[in-house]
Amino acid sequence: MKIGAMKPAQSQQVDWWIQLPEKFSGTMDRPLVVTATAANGPPTRLEANSDTSIPFAQSHEIALSGTRWTEAPFRLNRSRVQPRIVIDALANGTRNPTVGDQQAVLTWQGQLDVGQRLVLDPQKGARLIFGALIDDDGHERSDASDPDGYADFDEDYLVARAASNTKVDPKVPLRVTISGKARDDGQSLVVLRFLKKGGHVDRSILVNQFTAKWQTISEQIIPPAEATSLQNVFLYRFRSRGKVWYGPFKIERADATLAGRDVTSQLSGTFPSLHNDQLSVYTYRDEGPLTYSPRIRLQLKVPEAW
Repeated sequence: MKIGAMKPAQSQQVDWWIQLPEKFSGTMDRPLVVTATAANGPPTRLEANSDTSIPFAQSHEIALSGTRWTEAPFRLNRSRVQPRIVIDALANGTRNPTVGDQQAVLTWQGQLDVGQRLVLDPQKGARLIFGALIDDDGHERSDASDPDGYADFDEDYLVARAASNTKVDPKVPLRVTISGKARDDGQSLVVLRFLKKGGHVDRSILVNQFTAKWQTISEQIIPPAEATSLQNVFLYRFRSRGKVWYGPFKIERADATLAGRDVTSQLSGTFPSLHNDQLSVYTYRDEGPLTYSPRIRLQLKVPEAW
């Protein structure tokens, strides 16, 4: 079967029909072999001896604007769908993310920073979801022998630290939630370190809040006016006294909700589609800073019912 000349990065779909015996059991006694040859390159040989499908709607970590990939939606039970597009920011400063296929291009006019998720839905529009700045499940401090499941600390001042490096908005309060307890004159102390131009600034919260009974406590804090990001969180044994237990802790924007914020007004263009009778070549572009590590994670979402 001749395909003809192809340009660099071009994709070409070829349908090759195979006639099977009337009583074919579905089991092959030898591999199916396909060989592709070209005048200016070595041959490529593929073998398959089991049910094989091309991966579809997988997650893609993307570092470069202009990245392309192929979707093979041949197993969709509808001839055409417009998938939901989910973009997670892995780096700060990703501007105007754009996704398109061969016929349609969709752009969200805005900036994504670490911890933010952009959901583009053809029926519901665009929503920006703010993830937690830190979500520590406490597994590094766990102790199965303790009734509450976490180890006690009765030495040193610093108990634990966690990195965030997530942008903050000085106009939006942060909610800090933590679980723990203290005994023998021990107490809680949590310090948030914010990055600012030329250095950092610390803020102490949840001081002397634990009791002898395991509990979950919460406090809101307004980031310093000069802060640009939350750099670290430190958990201390207040005044280096007694025993303290720290379980899970979480820091999130006080205005964060599961549904996120409606940002449909910042959408322009047309939602791309998927067809169950052809390959679709998708391209991602943005105006973000040059990076050598992934700056976004993107995935097309197609409900099973489709």
